Amino acid sequence: MAPRKKIVKDEPLPPRRRKFVENYVANGGNGKKAAQDAGYAPGASAEVAASRLLRNDKIKAQIAARLDDARIKNNEILGTLASHMRADLADIFPDNEILRAAKRAGYSHLIKKLKQRERFIPTEAGQPPIREVVTEIEVHDSQAAAKYLARVRGLEQAPRENDADVARRKQGYADAIERIYDKALAEGSDVTREQIARELLARKPEAEKYVDLTEYVM
Repeated sequence: MAPRKKIVKDEPLPPRRRKFVENYVANGGNGKKAAQDAGYAPGASAEVAASRLLRNDKIKAQIAARLDDARIKNNEILGTLASHMRADLADIFPDNEILRAAKRAGYSHLIKKLKQRERFIPTEAGQPPIREVVTEIEVHDSQAAAKYLARVRGLEQAPRENDADVARRKQGYADAIERIYDKALAEGSDVTREQIARELLARKPEAEKYVDLTEYVM
């Protein structure tokens, strides 16, 4: 018996399968939508294709690798952001009087930029010049930093649907299917509710969470 070929996660996939993997990772694991967006037949055929593809060892390895990469990148972003947030000019320039005073007061970490201009103003002959120091301080925008951190951590999200919203949308789709079915019957068509529901999902994949095909299978 020939030895089984070792699966390598970096082994290239055919274009359509590679697109399926990209879509699956990007949309959060919706196999049916990933298959449809990759060019597979829509509706129930996409469900079958997704089920078959997700059992493929090469595809599973590619998905796992991409998810690992995404986690690593997310951790790198958070680590970089955290290091920037912890940075303190007072630790870099410990001899600066203004920064030392700000650190004692607990505000030095808020200073983004410190600029000092020094000049000596001449005086009467025999007198030492007058030293003038102009200091400009720029502080971090704490609100912008908080918003950016929220985006990175996924805290800034669109409002989630509540149970009432979901129930209302489910009923709306159910009513639409019934209206189409009644109209088809009146026109003498032998189309079924299941066929109407599948066609609806093929045209609007986002309705999948509101339309349960098992309710229409005879």
